[in-house]
Amino acid sequence: MVDEKISMADLKGTLGSFARQMFGPENAWCAFAPDFFPFVEPGVDYSINCAVRWLELGGARDDPSHPNILRAYGINSEKYSGFAFGLA
Repeated sequence: MVDEKISMADLKGTLGSFARQMFGPENAWCAFAPDFFPFVEPGVDYSINCAVRWLELGGARDDPSHPNILRAYGINSEKYSGFAFGLA
């Protein structure tokens, strides 16, 4: 996701909403922990507590949009930021 004023709060809200839609609001407790992924800083690992155990869903990062990548697509990196995530 790339837009103005995107933050880690948007990333956490998106992944929390995904977990509640997939596993139900009563079963999906999300947890985020700092983690290292190559070419990612800051990186987080995210997991959900689905009924009886914690399941690791994948990795994510705040502001993955390297200025050179944004510029290649004609996007102003001074104005826009974003996040990215992957599911394991």
